[in-house]
Parts: sequence; structure tokens; C-alpha cells
Amino acid sequence: GAPRNERLLLWEELECQWCDLISLCPDTVALGNQLLSIGQRMGSSHPDQVQKVHSMSVELVIRANDCYTASANMEGISTVLKTALSLTNSLLQHSQFPLMVRLLTGVGRYNEMSYIIDALREHDQFEHLLSRGLDSKGRHKGLDRALVHYLRSKYPNDTETLRLVALHFLLYSEVASMWAADAEAAVNNVIETTVDFGASCNTSFGPSGSPAKIRTESTGKATPRKSSLNHLRGSSLSIDQAQPDYLHGASVNTLTQAMHSYAHAAQYYMQDGQLATAVEYSRLAQLTALQISHVKQETNALRLLRLTQSSVTFVTTRYLKVAEAVLVGRAYDHSIDWAASLYHQYVNKG
Repeated sequence: GAPRNERLLLWEELECQWCDLISLCPDTVALGNQLLSIGQRMGSSHPDQVQKVHSMSVELVIRANDCYTASANMEGISTVLKTALSLTNSLLQHSQFPLMVRLLTGVGRYNEMSYIIDALREHDQFEHLLSRGLDSKGRHKGLDRALVHYLRSKYPNDTETLRLVALHFLLYSEVASMWAADAEAAVNNVIETTVDFGASCNTSFGPSGSPAKIRTESTGKATPRKSSLNHLRGSSLSIDQAQPDYLHGASVNTLTQAMHSYAHAAQYYMQDGQLATAVEYSRLAQLTALQISHVKQETNALRLLRLTQSSVTFVTTRYLKVAEAVLVGRAYDHSIDWAASLYHQYVNKG
């Protein structure tokens, strides 16, 4: 036979040029049907060569999916997903975890085939996904972001695995933005459901806070589009018009969730090298912790989250202790008027 280095490795060539080849086919659906039919029949053949049969079946199912995808044939794609589920059960019975990962990344439909990730987690084989992610093909298929989405949606408390995935794929900014969005949503929930408007009808609120938007700069690195506090600055209210707001029966659990989410966001932004943003979210975590302290002490707790600039001045000069005022001032990038604070809290009160 020909020397090994002169042999034509047809399957490797197909891996690189398959999409170009099927574009030349006049009927990609028929080709997909043929490939899938062969793959399904092979599942019950050659019981003495299970490894080889499974390997070829996986590749045939993947190629069939490529054909159906190229022709946007949803019926064929649905058949592929059903076949993949059946094939996965057989692969799992024989503990062929690398082939399960190959099937998942080859088809690339992570939401519909999340049962493979479930099985890998249950059998402590999650590292196979990470090793596949190092392959450019796995990365091209979007495995890295799919794993982050999977962990955030199904296992939100498994921060260690999420951190491992983020470190492995260098997705610090994406994970940070997810944590920041969770924190903002939790704070929104508290503000919308517990602000006592009857006790603070004169306060003007800024627009409902939204998670920091992400955009890509010319450097290619994801950076916050704007500070999550920017919409709170520049209030037109004077200090004499401002009145304190109160949170009535705010959920400590929801606030604690927001605090932890802010802290996680700060950690991942720090790892991404976005130090200013990391500091901002760290201060938001501290501000939320202070809010929790006030909520635990009183049923109607002084509101410290999502304040306008005039409200920040009002609460720091009239209600807060020195350490608390410093923390709130840092969180809102606000200079404390210590003279006014001394006057209102000591001179004016006698």
C-alpha cells in the first residue's frame, strides 16, 4: 500500500470541505435521507464492533444534519434529533462519552440536545466537553457560549463549574454581563414591589434601570456601553425638593441574590481586565449589602438603591452615619457635603 503520509484521508477532507461538496448536490434532502438511513441501519449491525459502528453512525447523522440544514428542511432536522436521542442512549450504555460530545458538537443544536450535557454531568464526564471546546470546530459551533447559557439557566448556583468554563474559554465579560443582568433584574423587582410611594410622593425617579449594555470596541474587547448608574445622575430636583423613599417589606433573599450577582459580575470583569467596571459593580454589591442591613433593622427601610443625585445628597446629609454615607457616596460617585451633614444631623437637631 501507499506510505501513510501519502494516503488520502477522505474523511478528514470531508470534514473540511463537506459544506462545499453538498452545495454541488442538486437534492441535498435526498442525500440527507440516504445518509441518515444508513446511519440508522448500522446501529444494529456488527455487534462485535460496537465502537466502530457507533463512530460511523455518529458521523453519518452529523452529515445528514448538514444536508437538511443546507436545505432548511425542518422535517429532516426533526428526524435527525430523534435519531440522535436514540443513538445517545446506545452510546451512554457503552460509556462512549467522546462520541456523545462529537454528536452534540457536530449537530450543534445545544438547546434541543442538552440531555447529552445532562448525561455527561451525571456521569462526571463534563471535562470531555471542555476538551472538545479547545478544538476550533467545537468553538466555531458555539459550544463555549452554549455551555455558559446551559449552566446559567439550569444550574445557577453551580458557580464553580461556571467559573471553570469561563476560565477555559476566556468568556469573562460575557459571564460578567449575565451576572450584572441578574442583579439589575433583582433590584428592579424589589423597587417595583416594595417602594412606599405614600411616604415619598415628591421623589422623582430615574428611568427603570437596565443591565449595562455591552458593545465591542475597535480593540475587539467587550466593554460596558454605559455605567449602570449613569441614568441616575443629573437629576433636576433640588435638595430642598427631595424626600426619602422607603422600602416596605423588601425581600432580603432577593436583595441577597442581587448582592451576590453584583459581586460575581465584579469578579469576572476584574478577570477580563475591565478594572473600572469591576470597581463599580463591587461598590454596587456593597451598596446592596448596606440596603440589606437597613431592611433587616426596619420594616420600612430607608431606600438606598436607584437614587437620584438629589436624593443621594438628601439621605447622606440627613440620615446616614459617616461610614454609610461614604459607602453610598462611592457607589453613586457623589461627593458628600460634610458641612451640611454636620449641620442637619447635629446642629439642627440640637
